[in-house]
Amino acid sequence: MTTLPRPLPRSLDPLPDESIIGYVLRLAHRLNLSPARLVEITGLNARQRTASIPGLSLAVHAAPDARAAFAHATRLSPGETDALFLSAFADRYPAAHPRGGPNRWGNPATLFDRWLFTRSTRYCPQCLAAGPGRVGSELGGPWRRTWRLPVVFACTRHRRYLDHLCPACQQPALQYSPPGQPRWRTTALHPTQCRIILRRDGAAQRTACAARLAADIAPTIPVSAAMLKLQRRLLSALNYERPSQIRELGQEVAVRHYFTDLQLLTYLIRVSWPHGRDLVPTADLAADLDAHLSDPTEHRHAMNGSRDQIARETPPLEASVCAALLATADSLLGLGSPRELSTELRRLFAHDDRRPGNAAWSWIFRTDRPDCSEGMRQAVTSALQTDVREQHFGSAGGR
Repeated sequence: MTTLPRPLPRSLDPLPDESIIGYVLRLAHRLNLSPARLVEITGLNARQRTASIPGLSLAVHAAPDARAAFAHATRLSPGETDALFLSAFADRYPAAHPRGGPNRWGNPATLFDRWLFTRSTRYCPQCLAAGPGRVGSELGGPWRRTWRLPVVFACTRHRRYLDHLCPACQQPALQYSPPGQPRWRTTALHPTQCRIILRRDGAAQRTACAARLAADIAPTIPVSAAMLKLQRRLLSALNYERPSQIRELGQEVAVRHYFTDLQLLTYLIRVSWPHGRDLVPTADLAADLDAHLSDPTEHRHAMNGSRDQIARETPPLEASVCAALLATADSLLGLGSPRELSTELRRLFAHDDRRPGNAAWSWIFRTDRPDCSEGMRQAVTSALQTDVREQHFGSAGGR
C-alpha cells in the first residue's frame, strides 16, 4: 500500500480553470518552497526520474497514486485534483486523452498529441495580474489549463489575443526545453515571473529572465467580434456543462468528432496554402497566414519535432495565426453538407501534383484512421473516389 505524504501546513483553493503547473507555482510561493520541492513532498513526482523539473506529462496527466498523494497533501478533493490536468478534457477534446507507448529507446513513456502545448503556454497578461481576494493580490491570477489548448487563442473577458512570448527575453512562456528550461528549484521567483534561463555567449547564466508576465494593460491588437464569437463557441464545446453535440456540415455531431475534424482541416489548409486563401474569413486573417506560412522560421518553436510534416501538423503558438487557421477550418465545417465540403477538398487537394490518394494529408487520414465525424468521412471518401474514377476510367469528355 502506498504511503501518503503528510498534509501541508497550508494549502490553496484552485482558481477556475487553473492548471496543475500554475497551482504548484502559486502554492509553492505561498509556502516559501521551490516548485520542485513541493512536487516532491506532495508525491506528484511519482514515476518521474527527477523532481528538479516536472516532466512534460505533468500538465496532461498524473498516475492515480500520484494524484491521490497530491490530493491528500494539499487537502483537495479527488475531483478538484483531477480538474487541474488537461486530461480532464479528454472526453470532449481527444488530444487530451492520456496515451502511453514506447519512446525512441523502446522504454515506456507518455506520448503527447501535437494539439496540446506541453512545452510552453499561451497566456493573458491581464488575467495573470491578480486573482480574487488578498491571496490573489499576492500570488496573481491562474495559469489556465485552456491556455495550453491550441483551440483557445483569445481571452474573451479582456477581448484580446493571448500572448505566448515573454516581452523581455522573447522566449515562449514557461518553456520546458532549451534554450531555456523553467527554474523549478528556486524560491525567488513569483508565479507570474518568466522562468527562462538566460544565455550569453553560449553559456547559461545562473539567473532567470524574471520579467513580469502579468500586466493590467489593454491589448495592442484587440480581437474582432467574429473571432470572439468563434472562441466562445470553442470554449462552450469544451465545457462539460454544455451540450455534447455541435452543429457541423448540416447535422449534429459529437464535440469530440468536431475537434478531430477541425484538426484535420487545419493541417490541410496549411499544406495546401495558398489554395485556400479565399476561404479565410477576413483579409486581415489571410494576411496573418500569408506572413506566417511564408516565413522560413515559422516552425522554430515547434513542440514535437522539426520535420516539415510534423511541424505543419503542429498548431502555431502565435494566437492570431492559429485563430486564422481555426476560423478557416470552422468555416468549412459550417458548410451545409458533406457534398459541399467534398467540393472544397478537391480544390485543396490540387496543391499536390500527386493523386490526392497519395498525398500526405490523405495518407494520414487513411493510415491513422482518425475518429472523425461521419460527415467528414463522407466528404473525404467522395473526394478520393472522384480522383480514382478520373485516374483509372478517364473523364466523360475523354471517352
